[in-house]
Amino acid sequence: MCAVYAGSRTFEEVRKIVALFEREKAAGTFLSLEDAYYLDEGNIEEVCGWSPVCVSLTWNAGNALAGGCLSDDGLSARGKQIVRILAAHGIAVDCAHLNARSF
Repeated sequence: MCAVYAGSRTFEEVRKIVALFEREKAAGTFLSLEDAYYLDEGNIEEVCGWSPVCVSLTWNAGNALAGGCLSDDGLSARGKQIVRILAAHGIAVDCAHLNARSF
């Protein structure tokens, strides 16, 4: 599996990493996205087209989608919308870094 951690990367940088993965991936490898703070109505369909097996909304800290394990915020309205779209595309939501309020 190739896990693309966004961290401080922009959506454009994540897109370039995913394109490189698609060009060079070995047979049997899968894409996973971590800290997908950048997901919104304008790019979610493109990201779903990358066919990640799973997406984590946060990476410990909270963001516009959800509260991470080191924050107090819960799942935001935008986060709920993103989760629904991911589920509709059969993409699992990785909950490993979410806090209890984000469930």
